[in-house]
Amino acid sequence: MYADLHLHSRFAFNTSPALTVAALAAAAARAGLGLIGSGDALHPVWRAELCRDLEPAGGGLYRLRGGAGPLVMATVELSTVFRKAGRVRRVHHLVHLPDLEAAAALAAALDRFANLAGDGRPIFKLDARELFARVLDAVPEAFLVPAHIWTPWYGVLGANSGFETLEDCYGDLAGEIFAVETGLSADAEMIRRVSSLDRCRLLSGSDAHGLANLGREATAFDLAAPGFAAVRRALAAGEGYRGTVESFPEHGKYHWDGHRACGVRVDPAAEAEGPCPACGRPLTVGVARRG
Repeated sequence: MYADLHLHSRFAFNTSPALTVAALAAAAARAGLGLIGSGDALHPVWRAELCRDLEPAGGGLYRLRGGAGPLVMATVELSTVFRKAGRVRRVHHLVHLPDLEAAAALAAALDRFANLAGDGRPIFKLDARELFARVLDAVPEAFLVPAHIWTPWYGVLGANSGFETLEDCYGDLAGEIFAVETGLSADAEMIRRVSSLDRCRLLSGSDAHGLANLGREATAFDLAAPGFAAVRRALAAGEGYRGTVESFPEHGKYHWDGHRACGVRVDPAAEAEGPCPACGRPLTVGVARRG
């Protein structure tokens, strides 16, 4: 079974208005996906639509009412902006929840820290470790996967606002993390160059902001009885985990160093890190250099 657990609804910033529950299910079926994330499960209107348009399929998963289409897991991407070790940090986190009731419980626990109705990917001015602790306090079965870990601006290990290790970001809760997301500008081979991540299984997803992008990356599972617990166990212990399906990382927005305003891309293998050759401003350090 192919799963795309990182996607968004039309209530997230810069997404297509065509992203309805039924449209996502149909697009996922066309892409050959057997399981998708709900995306944006803390957004009150989107969660109401999920409850209206989906029916339980067992194991905490859902299907479109009438039994058609892929399975759906309650998921949300959370954004944190905080200061740590003398720098402003911006990190995205994928949270996977055992059902929509758990999503409602998490929304109630986090509502005072962010405008949950303003963006499907809400922004928290909380330390990442504190946010993770609050997630686990509200929903102990939930699991967190750092999103697109090497993206310069919002990856936990990104060059511009990230860290050098998971421990630097999540502190004593880093041991609760058993999977990381590769992101569109990296692939499994690149991630496996970093020995500190050897203990983590890899998750790949489309980060789709529109229907056409569903399934451009995915994760493969072989589960006897698909359910939230089975997916969690596959990522935590390897039982039923079959790896990732990756697009070409060279096509990713942040694969090489570059400066988008000047249309400059620099191969880190050929050039030393330095300023933009067109304007002299600092280059954005890409994923290929971090890997």
